Amino acid sequence: MEAPRVIEDAASLNQHVRNLTDQHESGMSDPWSVDDAPQDFIDRLVQAIVGIEISIETLTGKLKASQNQPERNRAGVRAGLDAGFRYQAHSPDSTGDPCTFLSG
Repeated sequence: MEAPRVIEDAASLNQHVRNLTDQHESGMSDPWSVDDAPQDFIDRLVQAIVGIEISIETLTGKLKASQNQPERNRAGVRAGLDAGFRYQAHSPDSTGDPCTFLSG
């Protein structure tokens, strides 16, 4: 097994963030782009990231269906996914709801 490799090169990390963003936003009706954010924000974000490259020898999947969440939360997730909404996690609000759905 190869030892993990630390990646701190800003250009490589920036490109990785862009690739991931493009991949996850590509199916949205109005996809967000890293270029939509102010450049100083992008620069600060990239400076705060330490990339770690690891070799994966095996991968085991596990079904995670939010079974530990109240039915109200599970119903909200289903409705959001059915409507093509994006999920944005944040701190729970006064209702205890830990998520917000953004149309997209």
